[in-house]
Amino acid sequence: MKAKDFFKTIKQLENQIESKRYMAQTYRTLAEGVRSPVYSDMPKSPNRQLEPMAEALIKAVEIEEEIKALEYELTQKRADVIDLISKLEKDHQIVLIKRYFEKKSWGEIAASMYYTERWIYKMHGTALKQLDELFSRVQLSSC
Repeated sequence: MKAKDFFKTIKQLENQIESKRYMAQTYRTLAEGVRSPVYSDMPKSPNRQLEPMAEALIKAVEIEEEIKALEYELTQKRADVIDLISKLEKDHQIVLIKRYFEKKSWGEIAASMYYTERWIYKMHGTALKQLDELFSRVQLSSC
């Protein structure tokens, strides 16, 4: 696996977690809906379905469990790539961390490191090549 693909996988996991959080919040909102109880002396069907609020709450809890599993996977992937990045030169480490973990723009990275954007692009390319070499030497546990 190439370094760029690994960073893309991390980004996809982050997006998946964010969308599942939205879904879980939506189900929780549905579960919190207030309805007035219906009282009746008629017998209930033994195989009747759960109330819609209970179903929504169950779905929310299931999605939250999926989120926990995805967050664990994301943490493992981040830890693996940080270990590899730490073996690069200091400037290359800074560029990769600012770009892929702090989500900084090229201009922000260049300004904070006192380099031109063009030089940052070049450092980024070199850092990715070196990281690709490390990826080929090391078998990551979470790939």
